[in-house]
Amino acid sequence: TDYLPKVPTGGPAESESTYVAGKCIWSDFDCDACTGLDGKETQVHWQVGGLLPPKPSLNVVAGDTVATLSWDNLPEIVLLQPGGWSPGFQFGGYRIYRLDDWHRKSILPSPERWQQIAQFRPAGLTFAGPPLAPLVDSSVQGDTVEYGQQHYPAGRYRFVDHELLDGFDYLYVVTTVFTRLTFSEGAPILEELESPLTSSFDDHITPQILASVTNSRVWVVPNPYRANAPWERPPVAGDTFTRHIDFFGLPRARSTIRIYTLAGDLVQVLDHNGTSGDGEASWNLISRNGQDVESGIYLFSVESQTGHQVGKFVVIR
Repeated sequence: TDYLPKVPTGGPAESESTYVAGKCIWSDFDCDACTGLDGKETQVHWQVGGLLPPKPSLNVVAGDTVATLSWDNLPEIVLLQPGGWSPGFQFGGYRIYRLDDWHRKSILPSPERWQQIAQFRPAGLTFAGPPLAPLVDSSVQGDTVEYGQQHYPAGRYRFVDHELLDGFDYLYVVTTVFTRLTFSEGAPILEELESPLTSSFDDHITPQILASVTNSRVWVVPNPYRANAPWERPPVAGDTFTRHIDFFGLPRARSTIRIYTLAGDLVQVLDHNGTSGDGEASWNLISRNGQDVESGIYLFSVESQTGHQVGKFVVIR
């Protein structure tokens, strides 16, 4: 096979080599005249202007119809590290996203299904939402100093989402925004870099009704259960089993829930620890023999140090 390298006009003279069996010919296929600068292999230091900001370290704690988000200030410090971002970028604040739309074809829905629920800006900026200062928890002490700036652990900023439902699954992401103001023909242009919307299903939280400190009534939601519940996610390959009914109003103690048929056959036993305030327990409608339960009326009993309670619920498949 003949090899005829192509070179720009005015470059080195073209040469031709014929390859034959049994004879080795050294060939320079990287075409120096076509690459590099002036045909030379030249090291070029790229400007890292497209590097996305890191997300802060986030903790999310579920309560009764609420979730408390707390995160650290590491992204603000990382911005100051030498050679990290192009000159002119400054910290532009944080954005909070929530995922509660589980109609998806994969374990996690696509990014466009995330809902931005809040945005906060640092002092000195006049855009990008309300100020960040009211979210600062001054009781949280700094732990290290990085690049001459104090680092505070998760808890430096706190935000409470009050628009949740007990028994439903939610995911949160807090992104970092870096901004830079440039001008084109006198017109201002705001450049913006934001952390990616990435998360793991293991990070999901489920708000639960608060445990009762007295021997109050325990009830089942939904009742009757008609083939599915509003909080169920469509199952997909690789996902955990998501079907469940929930027992609400459990005592603030360790308790045992026993589920029976009307004939008195024991269907399932659930152990629940409500000492930390969790007053809700889920059951996936699977019997202790590993089988789906049939339609019918079921009885349940709840035993704890606070007393004994009984009730019933209906399953319609």
